[in-house]
Amino acid sequence: MSTSITIGSLRFEFDDDWKPLCQWDEHPAYKNGLRHSSGDKAVDIVGIRSDCLYFIEVKDYRVSVRQKESQHLEEFEKKVVGTVAGLVGAHRGEQYPDLCKPVVATMTTPSRRMVVVYWVELPETERIPDVTRRQRRKSRSSIRTQEGKGRLHWLRARYLLADKAEQDENEVIPGLRVFHQPGSGRPPAVPAGTPS
Repeated sequence: MSTSITIGSLRFEFDDDWKPLCQWDEHPAYKNGLRHSSGDKAVDIVGIRSDCLYFIEVKDYRVSVRQKESQHLEEFEKKVVGTVAGLVGAHRGEQYPDLCKPVVATMTTPSRRMVVVYWVELPETERIPDVTRRQRRKSRSSIRTQEGKGRLHWLRARYLLADKAEQDENEVIPGLRVFHQPGSGRPPAVPAGTPS
């Protein structure tokens, strides 16, 4: 039986090999820990599959206003830092051992892999035909991946830029299926009085 986590208008379904797995920014270890004490932010999903630790941050520009990419990468980096700190703090406090103990053990074991995923869904207007989409995505992904790696080099993790189309095509994250929720993908409402 799979585990489902909904982030905004996206439903992430993880197979049974994901253990432990949680929506970290909603988990009590984060909400009653680091967020409560310092207000630091956290990534959306934390999970382990086949001895590989994943931190997944989701941005859905189909339903939210898009800002400068550099601002989002800075925010993403802060969320990763906050997640690492929150997990270590909860582990040291011997809280939520089902989650924190295996995650911190994976983080601190050099032979185990870590993958930091920046999941970005773009609006329909920014999507391009399938033929050129793959080529553009590869070049854009390569540039963003290099920038992400530069910002997160201290973590010694693999950095991935992903979206639903890429996951459907190549299964970039094993054991994961992603679905757009019904009625999703609508652009954000423009406040009254805003010039169009």
